[in-house]
Amino acid sequence: MTFSPKMALIAGGGSGIGRGLAVALHQRGVAVVVAGRREEPLRALCDAHSGMRRVVLDVTRAEDIARARRERVVEFPQLDCVVNNAGMQRVFNFASRRSRSTSRTPRSTRTCGG
Repeated sequence: MTFSPKMALIAGGGSGIGRGLAVALHQRGVAVVVAGRREEPLRALCDAHSGMRRVVLDVTRAEDIARARRERVVEFPQLDCVVNNAGMQRVFNFASRRSRSTSRTPRSTRTCGG
């Protein structure tokens, strides 16, 4: 299988695996847009890699996703790859008879750093 995108948007691209993937694709000539909740890590990454672009985006907020979709489609019509490397988890007690739906209390998936 061949994977050769022309432009990739990487959610969660400000640190960790997302950052590593963004750098690797950028070094291979792919135009990269990194997205994340915190602007500073995105800015630092883009400053270190000329031509990389950034978008502040929180994937846990529906309005951020809708805004990003509207704006990015216009700004980057050549976007042909999206990597969802960001997310969250919800608390769920499978052992409890009372707990039959997911909790509305989000917990960060990051356990250290960032």
